[in-house]
Amino acid sequence: MSLDALVAEVGQVLGDARRLYGPAPTAGGWSSTTALSAGKDGLAQTGGVLSGWGGASATTHLAANGGRVLALDNVIGADRGTAPGFTGAAQTSQSGGGGMDEVNADTRRGVAAIAPSTDTPAGKAQLVDHLQSQLDRAKALLKVSESRNIMLANLIRSASGGYGGAMPMGAGMGGPMGGGMPMGGMGGGGMPGLGGAGLIPNLSAFTRTAASTRNRTGSRPGFEPLAAAGSGGGPLAQMAVKAALSKRGTPYVWGAKGPNVFDCSGLTQWSWGQAGVTLGPDTYTQIKQGVAVAPGDVQEGDIIFPKDSWDDRGPGHVMLAISPTQVVHAPQTGDVVKIAPMPAEFVARRPVAA
Repeated sequence: MSLDALVAEVGQVLGDARRLYGPAPTAGGWSSTTALSAGKDGLAQTGGVLSGWGGASATTHLAANGGRVLALDNVIGADRGTAPGFTGAAQTSQSGGGGMDEVNADTRRGVAAIAPSTDTPAGKAQLVDHLQSQLDRAKALLKVSESRNIMLANLIRSASGGYGGAMPMGAGMGGPMGGGMPMGGMGGGGMPGLGGAGLIPNLSAFTRTAASTRNRTGSRPGFEPLAAAGSGGGPLAQMAVKAALSKRGTPYVWGAKGPNVFDCSGLTQWSWGQAGVTLGPDTYTQIKQGVAVAPGDVQEGDIIFPKDSWDDRGPGHVMLAISPTQVVHAPQTGDVVKIAPMPAEFVARRPVAA
């Protein structure tokens, strides 16, 4: 199987896994419960009137009315007993679907980052490892959802005795099951960008894009291997992060390299300098240093170049990762060194000691 075929196959599997959760349901109980309660109250009032009547007919109607009140009371009780289970099912679907969306997004980003190195044995192996890890994540999510859904199904079943063996399905359902859970026959149109070759249509598209970017920014042409997964976050990286965090609140000054004022590249240069690693004086130099890092493998100490800061010359801003989800940086004039969320799209490099 070619790498393109492998990526397409994994995309199909992950897309199908996402579709198992269906569209995001609306959490809540039964929309019919309020109407049923009102109906029961009306019947109870009717019974009060009938109780003042005499004769066999009144007695018959009063008994029938009491039976209807009891039946409605049973259904209302079952509604209230099963509602938490359906609400839990909605929450499970929402969280599971969101988790699967993250798996698909990380798969796309990882493949895009690794694609330029897939002409080497190491790059091919890294791509396979990345795809396998994403499949493992999806499998773990499905197992958690399955376990919780079994528990919720038992909860709903145990609380549904008041229905007399018939669950009230249909138009009265305004809760999380109202939209249904599509479990098959979906085709590829339900979730754009997922499934089949739609996930990553062609590895060569990424290799061409990456080569073009490297040539435009002046770095060497050809393919560049990525840092080995899990290789970051060592003692030197920890020293750099500790140094950067010690400067929180320090003013931004364009061109400043510390130690009391910084611009963005000055902060990363100074912080890594405290660990004995020399970085260049600006973003255009630093983007060419160290080794490339897949977005899904970012660890503390990696330098982060937000994609929205790039122009024809290269990146205009750089940050220092303090975790896979946060950075510390010197943002702009009038601001100070501070912690911020990891940008949505970025290029990452891992500085290395000479």
